[in-house]
Amino acid sequence: GRIFKCVLARAFCKGEPNHAKAERKADVIARGVTFFFATFFLVLFGIFFLRRQYNFTLLAVGLFLVVGGIGNKNQTAVYEKMQFSVTADLKKGLEIRHVAMAEDCPIKDALRFLERGSYLVLDVYSKTGELLFTLPQNTLAERFSTALSPYQPLSAFMPSVSQEKNGKSKQKVNL
Repeated sequence: GRIFKCVLARAFCKGEPNHAKAERKADVIARGVTFFFATFFLVLFGIFFLRRQYNFTLLAVGLFLVVGGIGNKNQTAVYEKMQFSVTADLKKGLEIRHVAMAEDCPIKDALRFLERGSYLVLDVYSKTGELLFTLPQNTLAERFSTALSPYQPLSAFMPSVSQEKNGKSKQKVNL
């Protein structure tokens, strides 16, 4: 239902300068389709029930559709694109969020730490607890766009120049 509503909202937003009106129109159509199918399943359950063929799956599906059609109001249907760029947010200030990860963690696991309103800095550690490199959010975005797979480990994105050459001392933590 949410995907259907999203597709409708995106289609209506293309031709409608007022996005709120387009989303309301998509919401009304999606709820109408939901209640149509809910009514269909509940009537079908009633017909089978009168014939003494009890199919409670039809009842459950119908009730779930009714509950789904009633709830979830005032939610935006147009999903927002995840923005890696923080240049506009830097003007008002951003919290820097440091996260420590092991070198063998897949890059997809690093993406879950991205949050709106904060700048992510990943500290990548070896299995022995030695700091290998630091990966800021902008570099993470560049490396993710060139990654062969979302399951590629963070160690594949290690910079070619070591941190010692950059003048930074290596740190070690007990893992």
